[in-house]
Amino acid sequence: MNTEMWDPNANTSSNNYRLDNDFLKRIINTSEIDDSSHFKSLLTENEIKKHRDIMFLTKEVWFEALENFNDVELIALIHFFTLAEVHFNNWHAEDKSPVISIAKLLRKRKHSLDKKLLIWIKNNNKNKFLPFGPL
Repeated sequence: MNTEMWDPNANTSSNNYRLDNDFLKRIINTSEIDDSSHFKSLLTENEIKKHRDIMFLTKEVWFEALENFNDVELIALIHFFTLAEVHFNNWHAEDKSPVISIAKLLRKRKHSLDKKLLIWIKNNNKNKFLPFGPL
């Protein structure tokens, strides 16, 4: 449960945020990604604040940034962002969630999300838009 204060201006600077491939690779290479009890320790408080605008980037930005990532790496990112929205203050993205863009990129590549992953997403995040966005 997150007990920090809500910041109404938290997602207003996403136009200035630049994706950092090293940050994405670090997320992917984190072995604790599915362990939600230790999830908050994956990032420092400064990293949580620095990278929160990552949650509000457009589909086009994600498609371009993830062009050279393989499907396994994309699924690891889906795991991370599913949990990040729940565990990190001001990372609640609703219909702007990177999970939606990444799922669309996988579908574009003819890789559908398996039932096990869909159930995992629904069990670990209450965002009604995940993983496919508004219908």
